[in-house]
Amino acid sequence: MLSLVSVKRLWAFDPVLFIQYGVIILILGYPTLKYNVLDKKGSLAAFFVGLITYLSLGFRGFMVLLSLHVIGAVTTRIGIRDKKMRRIEQEKIRSVDNILANGLVPVLGAFLYFVSKTNNGLFYVGFVGSIAAATADTTSSEIGQLSSKKPRLITSWKEVEAGTDGAVTLLGNLSAIVVSVLVGVIALIFSIPDIRQKALIIAVVVGAFFGTTVDSFLGASLEQKEIIGNNTVNLLATASSFFISIAVYSVL
Repeated sequence: MLSLVSVKRLWAFDPVLFIQYGVIILILGYPTLKYNVLDKKGSLAAFFVGLITYLSLGFRGFMVLLSLHVIGAVTTRIGIRDKKMRRIEQEKIRSVDNILANGLVPVLGAFLYFVSKTNNGLFYVGFVGSIAAATADTTSSEIGQLSSKKPRLITSWKEVEAGTDGAVTLLGNLSAIVVSVLVGVIALIFSIPDIRQKALIIAVVVGAFFGTTVDSFLGASLEQKEIIGNNTVNLLATASSFFISIAVYSVL
């Protein structure tokens, strides 16, 4: 993939995009601060992740990236009272570690799309696939905790308590698939030219499901043993989705 990159492309960005991005940040800044979605370091990290994405893919790419945060914020608030009563509510305020864990791979895909000479559609697919994986992981966790049935550990299939690392539920998996399709549809609405629509949807859904499965396996094994942390798990999950999405799209 690196053979597709052209250093000369670094000087081809449109300076007007800086102004457009500045206006968007001013609009989004108020609700972000009002609802305490990000802390100061998280806000700074999100600013640069969004900036690189906007300079690389423009408004359409930024809208796909924004879907990660919007869908994640919405699903976090679903059943919030029940989660508080059961004391399984996750921290809502995101910091720099969380932003990079979920946004580093997508922003790398956006950047590679911009600097590539040919076949840059592959990087767009990887960009969307990694975002779908991060979104699906958040959704499956938040919605899965509301399941009437106890979750099962993916490595042993034993019943465990809600919120256990590596635990999965049917409700959570179904919600992850639905959300990954939704991200794929958003990507089609703001799609780049010459993208194969059906192949994109299939690649994104397969990649996202693979990424969430990797997340669960790593959570049930390495994370529970405290070898790696949750942010590293998320980073590896989005990276795996990035490559799987590209691979699936390439063979379709």
